[in-house]
Amino acid sequence: MKEQSKKTKSVKNNKARLNIFYVVIALIVIAIIALIILGVVKIFDKKEPIVGGNIEVLDGESVNPDANPEDMPSIAGNSNVNEINGVRVNNSPALKSDKKCGEYVFSNISLEAASGGTVMTAKVSAPSVNEKLSGKDIVINFYNKEGKLISIMNSYVGQIKPGETIEFRAESTSDLANAYDIKIEIK
Repeated sequence: MKEQSKKTKSVKNNKARLNIFYVVIALIVIAIIALIILGVVKIFDKKEPIVGGNIEVLDGESVNPDANPEDMPSIAGNSNVNEINGVRVNNSPALKSDKKCGEYVFSNISLEAASGGTVMTAKVSAPSVNEKLSGKDIVINFYNKEGKLISIMNSYVGQIKPGETIEFRAESTSDLANAYDIKIEIK
């Protein structure tokens, strides 16, 4: 009987050790998962300033949207920009002309800036296609009157069915009203 009780105690001790082992392993796994989650959160939670949002400013004409109106790029002597009720409207004939980008045609292009930000709108069609075009990432290059590249904006044009015309809108956190022309390219 003593031997059986020793075996019972031994089995109970082994079970207790095994349970402790499982608990330790579970805690280690939980700690590893927590460290991985914290690492991922830190990677995506970097608070670096994004200059110009989705804009790459090349010549310093674009400004921070929180800037004072006095700090906005001057339109004095710029015949392709009018200011109407605080909105800077681009009227450049070069910018307003239809732009072809792959199968897409951008027409009725408008560029307006207020409070340091810019909105570009256009009608987009694909007159030479017979089947639906999927959406595409595009790059809009902004040029001054001398042909110098001043800014680059990344955007997206949605899918278009044959014969359809869609509304296009792209926004930036920089004032691009002084642009004279644009070139649109598929990424």
